[in-house]
Amino acid sequence: MSFDSQNRSPGPDYLSLADLSSELQINALQTLSYPVIPIIPDGKQLGSGVLVETDGERGILTAEHVVFDDRFQKAQVLYTIPHLYSADSVDKPTSHFNATRIRIDLLRWYPEISQRQSDNEEWGPDLAFIRLPSGTNFEGSLRALRNFYGLARDPDTRMQRALNENNTLMAVAGAPGETSKDVSPTPTDKRGIIECPVFLAPEFHYRVAEDGYDFFDIPVDRESGVRLPNNFGGVSGGAVWRLVNLFEQNPPMHELKSSDYVLAGIAFWQGPGSPLPKFIRCHGPRSLYEKFLPELRAWLKQPGQCHR
Repeated sequence: MSFDSQNRSPGPDYLSLADLSSELQINALQTLSYPVIPIIPDGKQLGSGVLVETDGERGILTAEHVVFDDRFQKAQVLYTIPHLYSADSVDKPTSHFNATRIRIDLLRWYPEISQRQSDNEEWGPDLAFIRLPSGTNFEGSLRALRNFYGLARDPDTRMQRALNENNTLMAVAGAPGETSKDVSPTPTDKRGIIECPVFLAPEFHYRVAEDGYDFFDIPVDRESGVRLPNNFGGVSGGAVWRLVNLFEQNPPMHELKSSDYVLAGIAFWQGPGSPLPKFIRCHGPRSLYEKFLPELRAWLKQPGQCHR
């Protein structure tokens, strides 16, 4: 694959949400995490996805390889978690945890046939959309408790905002598989805790390929002292956000408004490393708004059938 442009962001000092006021820290975590869900076919965590709404249709934006993984294709039921809980609330006896599920044969997805080349997995294209049937308990539970991001709302403006590096930060939100915990009380009563952390990216490498797809490579800084997973499997399909620089606001911010952040891409590949991955690769805003979205909107207009 050849590229017609590439650049590197400046490398500021390491940034952590823990350095913000507790009020803004909680608000930022909730705002950036609420549209992001774990994808759990047959009760086994596989990847992440972003809840989006496009032309009146709700669905899950994710990585294509998550949808075409055998564990998804052969599963009977898709589970996810409709409610987010803070770490402090997990051990409280008053907390009530639940999941929601839907039969996979009720779902449709785009693309219907995998377009990803097995010999070029690190460059994709690796984007997919799982349409959620309206009126189901699955869609209703997520609509009641989560936020669906308006993907098709003024996409040109959103793409430009997502490309704007002026006094902004990048963040990745997803559910690493290794952070999940099995807390099943009995072999037949399966329960688990899945974390959905938000990673700030103090720097990134950006490039645009000749075919129009663009990419962010976000280095994994293991010297920062912040707890990071050894493996980012499960983050594929997670959100990449561009947001205002929370650390350089005067007066200080108390909450994120919708104008303060924009969906900038989708994570899909972890760079090689020995033994730990060195970076996370994500599709960028041109991939999302210029390449994938028009194809998705055309597909949504077609008469629907269920596809396995």
